[in-house]
Amino acid sequence: MSEKPIYVGPGRDSIPAIALREIGPGLYGSTWQSDLARQLTPLHPKQKNVTQQMVARWAAGGRAIPAWVWLAVDELFEDRASWITMRRLYVRALAEGFEPPEIARWGDR
Repeated sequence: MSEKPIYVGPGRDSIPAIALREIGPGLYGSTWQSDLARQLTPLHPKQKNVTQQMVARWAAGGRAIPAWVWLAVDELFEDRASWITMRRLYVRALAEGFEPPEIARWGDR
């Protein structure tokens, strides 16, 4: 009887795992794994649920990070950059004594 091979991921010190552990808290703070999972779920190419456990395995290097995740993270960066840019223009207008532009509520992202 042959044994099923054990999958060994790329490892905790792999560049993708290190990158995810740096990017995640930068985007979401201390709850980054669950927040990232929630944001990735609607972006999954096969409409599958992304769980916090999946993100934890990727971050620990226990599983390879699929390419679609990096594309989705790039999209999340773009969304965050747009949000920051709008708030920056608002604050700049306030600092210069101008009427700030209309923007969505501060809590919206």
